[in-house]
Amino acid sequence: MRLDFKGGFRRWAVWATPLLLLMLTGCHAKTTPPPPPPQTAEPIVVSWTGDSTCASAVCTFQVYRSAAGGAFVQVTQQLASPYTDTNVDVGVTYSYYVTETGPAGTSPVSVTVTGQGIAQ
Repeated sequence: MRLDFKGGFRRWAVWATPLLLLMLTGCHAKTTPPPPPPQTAEPIVVSWTGDSTCASAVCTFQVYRSAAGGAFVQVTQQLASPYTDTNVDVGVTYSYYVTETGPAGTSPVSVTVTGQGIAQ
């Protein structure tokens, strides 16, 4: 007969026969250390200057982001610069562009800027 008990970092095994009782203790279970916590990245700040017509009218700015060469996705629409991206991972390259919507319609895409998440 064999009885096993696992608890904490020890494992006990007991074997018994009608004439023999043997107990082993102190056998440590093999454990894997937990993975390191993810590193926190510094935020990336994207700034721009709007068209001069926005000084006298309400304009909105649409900020688009691409992570690691993926597709661009609109991440915010706001009334002024800058945009602070706090959803940044260490070592990942991010690209951004901005469009402006005002009295004259929507502007062409701005120049694309690129930055990389760095550890805090």
